Amino acid sequence: MTVESFPFNWTDKNRRDYEADKILDFIKSLSQKYSRVSRFDIVWSAGCGGFTSKQSEFDSESCAFNTLLLFSQKLRELIPTANACFHLFSSAGGLFEGQRFVDSNSLPKPLRPYGELKLSQEKHLYKSLYSQYHLLIYRPSSVYGLSVAGNRKGLISTLLYCAERGQVAQMYGGQDTLRDFVCVEDIAHFVVGKIYCNTLSNLTYMLVSAKPTAMVEVIKTIEDVVDKRLYLHFWSATSNALDNSYSQSILPDGWNPIDLRTGVAKTFLQTKLYLNGGA
Repeated sequence: MTVESFPFNWTDKNRRDYEADKILDFIKSLSQKYSRVSRFDIVWSAGCGGFTSKQSEFDSESCAFNTLLLFSQKLRELIPTANACFHLFSSAGGLFEGQRFVDSNSLPKPLRPYGELKLSQEKHLYKSLYSQYHLLIYRPSSVYGLSVAGNRKGLISTLLYCAERGQVAQMYGGQDTLRDFVCVEDIAHFVVGKIYCNTLSNLTYMLVSAKPTAMVEVIKTIEDVVDKRLYLHFWSATSNALDNSYSQSILPDGWNPIDLRTGVAKTFLQTKLYLNGGA
């Protein structure tokens, strides 16, 4: 396997357009080198803003996503006979915030700019590439896993980091607030499986655990795993206190998320290794 890396500027549109053309030139050289390209996949898993970001913070992401859609159209014209697949990471939490036991009849109703952005990306994807690509959309719930320096930390990653460092973790939302947690490694395995799958169609996958978990249960699970009490500071802000849960009926075939305790234990070992210079 050969791996090539190319820059793709996040803020400068002119620079990004130039870089996209350079990537197309490289792919064109590959298609000329090999007699037949049977399939190619594009995966969008980028993002500059978080769940609580304001609308203005998403402008650059929207522009970059539109550049990628145009790039995808040009790539399809370059290799018209191959199977083409586009994989988009959306967000179950962003689209269904505040809804309980979400099922196939539930409608996305974003409550903040983050969710509106994700829904807009899904719609723009179908509008731009529906007739040219197999479109696979992944909607994960609250994702946890090893968080390295410079990356945003979710609730579980923050608690594990603070536990290992003996620091106070800042908590927003009530202790009885319900969430749905999935391990990043489970998501990665599922998506890789789709990339290597030979039979594809346009589908949206709800990558959730379908196991509602209250914040107090998350805290207890982490304290059991790390074998110590956590230092916590709860804020009274209600901006992130809405429940979110999902029905088991929407779990996709082939999706087998690990239980929370096992995932937390694995993430804690990875976090310890990373913080102690082993990763």
